Amino acid sequence: MAPNRLLMVTLGVWAALLAACGPCLAGQTVVLDTGEWPPYTSQTLPGGGFMTEIVASVCAEAGIEPRFEFLPWARAEAGVSSGEAFAAFPYAITPKRKEHYDFSEPMFYGLSVLMIREGNEKVKHLADGASAADMKDIVIGAMVGGYQAHVLESAGLRVERIPKTEQLADMLRNGRLDGIVDDKEVLLHTVRTKFPGDHGFRIVHIQTFRKQPNGLMVSRSYPGAKALLERFNEALRRMRASGEYEALAVRYGLEVDP
Repeated sequence: MAPNRLLMVTLGVWAALLAACGPCLAGQTVVLDTGEWPPYTSQTLPGGGFMTEIVASVCAEAGIEPRFEFLPWARAEAGVSSGEAFAAFPYAITPKRKEHYDFSEPMFYGLSVLMIREGNEKVKHLADGASAADMKDIVIGAMVGGYQAHVLESAGLRVERIPKTEQLADMLRNGRLDGIVDDKEVLLHTVRTKFPGDHGFRIVHIQTFRKQPNGLMVSRSYPGAKALLERFNEALRRMRASGEYEALAVRYGLEVDP
């Protein structure tokens, strides 16, 4: 092969690699969307919440410079869909979502539960192990953008979608909802913070939900997304192997294995 032709081929391969990897080779910041979901993520918490801190630690291990953007959850997902953001977190990894997005390896396992209010006659029969049939006559609130609403509606239950967990808690307390569904830690954090000393809330574990893996929900159109995702996953594996990730998880009370 002639020298000039060899140079052209080499430059062409290098250009293709740069195009494929995008931000991961160019040293640019990588956009990561998140929102208000304390104690996991929140602009009001130190470090943006413990999942934001953990994602930042994995990015540092991967050599990725993240730019966290706190948005309403609908906008966060829209940014991933359009390719404006590399990923959004934390998102439950579900078959329906995997039709449209890629995901990181699981970072923690969460459990969705039903929270009810003592004194409401419509829910006094509900106890741990309740089925969808047990909840057919009540109105349940769930977060906009959360997977729980779709699951409950698929079971034939009446669901109202609300933008924030704090609003769900308000509506439950004033009787506008009979129950609310979200991650257990999120619900407990919300009522303890919003209504300190109020012990009228009760958690009910229901059959509809099992422990759910959560991680980064990754765009398929963000420049260099596949290479960035692999770097993130490799860093996560290294941190797991060293015990560093488990130490972080224990510090924050996260369950990292099902």
